[in-house]
Amino acid sequence: VSVNKKITLIDTGGLVMYSDKEYTYKLSKNRILPYLKANGIRKIDNLVLTHGDADHMKEAYYLVDNFKVEKVVFNGGEYNELELELISLLKEKDIAYEKAPDVLKMGEYKLQFLNTGIYDNENDNSNVIYLEFNKYKFLFMGDAGVEVEQDLIEKYNLSDIDVLKVGHHGSKTSSGKEFIDEVNPKYSIISAGKNNRYGHPNKEALDNLKNSKIYRTDQDGSVMFKIKNNKLKINTCSP
Repeated sequence: VSVNKKITLIDTGGLVMYSDKEYTYKLSKNRILPYLKANGIRKIDNLVLTHGDADHMKEAYYLVDNFKVEKVVFNGGEYNELELELISLLKEKDIAYEKAPDVLKMGEYKLQFLNTGIYDNENDNSNVIYLEFNKYKFLFMGDAGVEVEQDLIEKYNLSDIDVLKVGHHGSKTSSGKEFIDEVNPKYSIISAGKNNRYGHPNKEALDNLKNSKIYRTDQDGSVMFKIKNNKLKINTCSP
């Protein structure tokens, strides 16, 4: 997320998983850092980790070690082993960190952290982040599941979201029909590896999202949303 020259990176990715094998591919070294540098970005102001699972935060170690990061934001709940390992590196490099704030300001705009509950699993403790930029509404769900979704629509007015970063890679544990009907996304973004072992995205989730325009990283590659002159432009780059 780039707003007013402030850069916020939400999650880093981690191990690349395939149905028949597992291997480590440095997303940070081979994808994230070249992209940032090609766009003239020399600093990440806020590295927001939705939660402490490896597929969302494992690359944070390399980023923090090889790129300028001002602050890291963790989710609520207890720190797990991966997060504690990262915190040790942050302390070594004197980088600030905090648990989910209510708001993260980016000039006159702000990222609002909506998930204030503490649940019994790391996925549901995910940071859920809302951004309203001009007239466009963005909602990033992390790996939050249907219980969190229900709590969110009871607590907030989240209708008519323009861009929904779909929860838990399109898993059947997220994107419940009641929630999707309430947020009514115009565009839905599903991050899932090609031929992943979990079969993401799930057919039920896709059915619930069918009234939106769905973009999938396993089929569409990288997806960029750019707002210029109050107009939203979408670009994809095939994997």
